[in-house]
Amino acid sequence: MFDSVSDEQLVQKARQGEQEAFTELFARYSPLVESKAAGSMPGLEPDDLKQECRMGLLSAVLTFDPSRGVPFRAYASVCVNHRVSSARRVALKHSMLHSSLSLSSDQLSMLEEVPDAGADPEQQVIQGEEAGRIYAALTKRLSPLEKKSLLLYLSGSTYEEIAEQLGCNLKAIDNALQRVRRKLRNVHA
Repeated sequence: MFDSVSDEQLVQKARQGEQEAFTELFARYSPLVESKAAGSMPGLEPDDLKQECRMGLLSAVLTFDPSRGVPFRAYASVCVNHRVSSARRVALKHSMLHSSLSLSSDQLSMLEEVPDAGADPEQQVIQGEEAGRIYAALTKRLSPLEKKSLLLYLSGSTYEEIAEQLGCNLKAIDNALQRVRRKLRNVHA
């Protein structure tokens, strides 16, 4: 269906709420996510690393600006790399906490698994549709402050930087991001 559609066109369609476009982007970039999440990282579980990669891809979809003349593939790769680097810094900083904390499956994955490039095609379609459903459901539930906070957080900004950029206090940003996490868990459930 989207074989002749460019990544940039898919991004535009996904941002307009077309679930199928978002699903196709996630399927196209599944190998990138998988390759960036390959290997181990002290203090970070493999599923958490995959999640960080998917969040980087989501950030790329939501923040891509075609007027800058950069292809989406390059931009997405940078966003995913940035998320992995940020996750590595946090994991190293808090390695003792991460190694002793056991998280539930709801807390570990905020989005459905991205289809494995070597998986059964039928399973890929099912997983891609689920990822699109979650994306659409989440974007409908977020307030403007939550959306802005999430985008800045996904781009690697700290809570302090987000508060400064949005002209809010730190507690308002913390509360907004906690609500985003709660809504994402409810969408995922």
